[in-house]
Amino acid sequence: MQALSLRTKITLALLTVGIASSVLVGIVAREILLQKFDDIQMRDSFNRFQADVVAYFTKYQTWDDGMRQQPFGQFSRALNALRGPGTGGRGRIGGAPPGGEAPSDGGSGEPSPEQGPVPQAQQPPFRFLLLEPGTDRVLLGPDEYQGGGTAITAALKATALPVRVNGRLVANAIPLRQPNFNAFDQGYLGAMQSAMVYGVGAASALALVLGLFIGARLSRRLSRLTTAIGAMGQGDLYQRVDEGAADEVGTMARVFNQMSKELYESRDRIEQQNVMLKELSIRDPLTQLHNRRHFDEQAATAFAQARRNNRPLTAMMCDVDHFKQVNDRFTHAVGDTVLKLVATILQSNTRSSDIVARYGGEEFAVIFTGSQPSETQALAERIRERIEAHPWDEVEHGLRVTISIGMDSDTSRGSVNEMLAAADERLYDAKRAGRNRVVAQAV
Repeated sequence: MQALSLRTKITLALLTVGIASSVLVGIVAREILLQKFDDIQMRDSFNRFQADVVAYFTKYQTWDDGMRQQPFGQFSRALNALRGPGTGGRGRIGGAPPGGEAPSDGGSGEPSPEQGPVPQAQQPPFRFLLLEPGTDRVLLGPDEYQGGGTAITAALKATALPVRVNGRLVANAIPLRQPNFNAFDQGYLGAMQSAMVYGVGAASALALVLGLFIGARLSRRLSRLTTAIGAMGQGDLYQRVDEGAADEVGTMARVFNQMSKELYESRDRIEQQNVMLKELSIRDPLTQLHNRRHFDEQAATAFAQARRNNRPLTAMMCDVDHFKQVNDRFTHAVGDTVLKLVATILQSNTRSSDIVARYGGEEFAVIFTGSQPSETQALAERIRERIEAHPWDEVEHGLRVTISIGMDSDTSRGSVNEMLAAADERLYDAKRAGRNRVVAQAV
């Protein structure tokens, strides 16, 4: 599948954001509108219902006395009839049509038998459940709540609105259903929804135009930048792109130009630093000889070449005699100086093709390449003599340093590690024989 271009992605992103934002605004606006309708109807319905209940309690003092003399529904209808046409009906928001009269039973929502079914447009917007304070006894409400058939939950009680007579709490009213919108309300909401649809369409068209314009402009600048980056990736470090406007892309281009210039100017310095870093990774920091990891790699390569070309190879292991006593008697600083001087003597008495390393502690290893065993034995003896003859007294009065050496030149062994192990064994033979000597296989 072919990847989408940057222009297409930006256009789609702006279009998606525009449509999503418009839809979200429409949904939020509709929910707010419905909530406002709900609140207005709630206040209107509760005020009328509260007025009927207050009048009922004012006349009969208690609910039970009133119900014995005149049921509340009958009292409410009679009261609203006295108030005159339209006083008991609903208003324009969530109410009955202008000039109409909604039959009311005080907001209970229960029509009387003689009334018959109430048309939906004239039904009260809320039905109320009326509870006695303290006992929560149902005074008025739908049949399912009468006699405790349906439990009144704590969440439902939390919505209760107090009804007071002269400051005395006489009942708690709980609304039981969502508002009943009439034709006027539904028409108003329909107009709002149509406006929202047109708004979404206009926002989508605007997002499409902006996406095409901004996408083309931005993708063109970014394409030049990515082309320059690709050229840098191919090794052409010096690149320059048009910085254009002082926006984010312009800032990116300016930073890129500066980076390209600095990389181009510092390429040689980077290469030198890479060489230095590589050297640091393969050198022993104290003696500056190769470390054991690098020695093992180079020794294995030299062994393979000697076997392939049938050329001589000699492994040498040497160890400073009584080095622990040097540290204990003359301090570790003197011991470090001894190791550095031994490393210098080893390096100055071997060829550049030989591999010299600090193998660990006071132990050193050498791989002689291309030299016959007799030559390497003579060279090892000369190294031993020069270390013994070195003016160690100049380092520290009373200091004397010697080394013991073991050698192996048998390239028929399975690996260079086996040769080093054989040389190491001869090194310990030299130590057991009194130190300060070279032990090699018979030539």
